[in-house]
Amino acid sequence: MSRASGEPLRASIVAGCIVSRDAISNIARQQADALSMPLNGGPTADVKLFTMGGNVVDSRIVEVPSAAAIVADAHFQSSDIIVFHFGIRYPAFDAILLAPRTSHVIGYYHGITPPALLNPTEHPTLAESFCQANELFAADRVQTTSRYIQKELESFGLPADRITRIAPAISFQPVPRRPVKMGQPLRFLYVGRFVASKGISDLMAAFVKFAARNADATLDLAGSTAWCDPEYLAHLRELAKSPLLCNRVRFHHDLSANELARHYAEADVFVFPSHHEGFGVPIVEALTSGCYVICSDAGASPETAGGLGRVFPTGDIAALAIRLSQIEWAWERGVRPTASGLLTAEEWAKQAREYAAYFSQAAYEDRFRTAVFSGLARYPTGVAKYLTDKRLQLLGDLPNVGTPDSEPSIYRTFRDGFAPTKVERRAA
Repeated sequence: MSRASGEPLRASIVAGCIVSRDAISNIARQQADALSMPLNGGPTADVKLFTMGGNVVDSRIVEVPSAAAIVADAHFQSSDIIVFHFGIRYPAFDAILLAPRTSHVIGYYHGITPPALLNPTEHPTLAESFCQANELFAADRVQTTSRYIQKELESFGLPADRITRIAPAISFQPVPRRPVKMGQPLRFLYVGRFVASKGISDLMAAFVKFAARNADATLDLAGSTAWCDPEYLAHLRELAKSPLLCNRVRFHHDLSANELARHYAEADVFVFPSHHEGFGVPIVEALTSGCYVICSDAGASPETAGGLGRVFPTGDIAALAIRLSQIEWAWERGVRPTASGLLTAEEWAKQAREYAAYFSQAAYEDRFRTAVFSGLARYPTGVAKYLTDKRLQLLGDLPNVGTPDSEPSIYRTFRDGFAPTKVERRAA
């Protein structure tokens, strides 16, 4: 909606948490950058990031205890654009049900891990997550990362013409690769969370088979300790103590962006054995760094790899071991296997660079801004201000707005009355 000449728009971005080395957090901050920076002479926005917690220092971040606190915020109420991120149940997401009608409201759906891949103790949270995901129907449009997740949204009943697919950008600057020399030991790399659904134990079992015939290859496992399953990580560390893996499997935790970029640049092959993936940002990070990719056929992983690597059936350890052995064969001959056949190392690197350019920060910012501003409704400045003031006045008449105790009086009846209706429609 229009404001006085030269005055920026206002935008709010809502996410459960904003933390380092987290895909949703990275995308939320990339969106904030895209909206606040002028591109091609387009509009800019004054952006706030609303979150329930995090460890990132960013002047745009506002920590809130509840959805009620967001709803009562003057910046939120006067926002022209509001983006709500969703990947798992979190209380602040319910604010989407009371977003101002004068705002262009966008849901950003990252997908929900299937219950079969998680511990039964987590199933109640997943049930709540699938229920709360119905609140995406309150958005004007919903953005997502892949065709795989788009089909999931359509299965919820969301019309295809309300969904926009926008692949995310990588979150670091690649560094020059180490020179490849014939006969040097192969270096394999995994990057991601240390949880069972990522299939890391499959990778280690396959690497044992490969290591029995290749005495010098190494495997680096990199991920955040904040987003891991401690018991699963301990199990992986025990596996790494076996004679064939001892001193050849190395763990790396909480790497900086520069450290992560260096690991990609020094690895020959990135292996992603995930059992479920809504997009797979590490796949793109690897390709951008000139690192070859082997991934499972789970979810969006093959789509994200763009045919530039090799795929194996999810959970098939023997098939993964064969893929690792094929890499040894290919490297000895200076070729790279792809979905369309063998390429020389030089031609593969060229195609990887061209493909990776689509996932640069600049390219993402352009795609995101185009999608947001092309759907932006416009209201006269006076009308928008009047409605904002009236909403804030009404909220100000409510006691203790912004505290968790005030949530039922502000939005819980909307949430409880909204989501079950959608669930019943899906079950019909």
